[in-house]
Amino acid sequence: MSSMLRSPVVKFSQISEAFALIEPVQSRLEITRMLAELLRQATPSEASMICNLSLGQLQPPYIGTQFNIAEKTAIKAVAELLDLDAQEIGKRTKVLGDLGSVVAEGTWHPGEDLTVHQVFARLEEIEQ
Repeated sequence: MSSMLRSPVVKFSQISEAFALIEPVQSRLEITRMLAELLRQATPSEASMICNLSLGQLQPPYIGTQFNIAEKTAIKAVAELLDLDAQEIGKRTKVLGDLGSVVAEGTWHPGEDLTVHQVFARLEEIEQ
């Protein structure tokens, strides 16, 4: 079955797990191999989204949009998610070096396993 005919099925949790495995890798060839494996599982539209997310952007630069969330706002959102105060999140971020690591270390449970399309649509709403 052609990937053009497949329906979107890549779960965002798969992308998150793949990015977590890729993050510590230093070899560009290995990173490329790992991303290629992830992209093989995706439809063309999912692959486009995954590529942009891997570059730390929501849209390609020629679109001219930016997805900027102030660090304080992100810390407040994570504090609410983890049911902690923002000061504690700030401390943990300094220790772990990254707000995403604080979220990954936290004890929380997502309500549903969203697809990349669902997460992307919600991020685009925030971007607007």
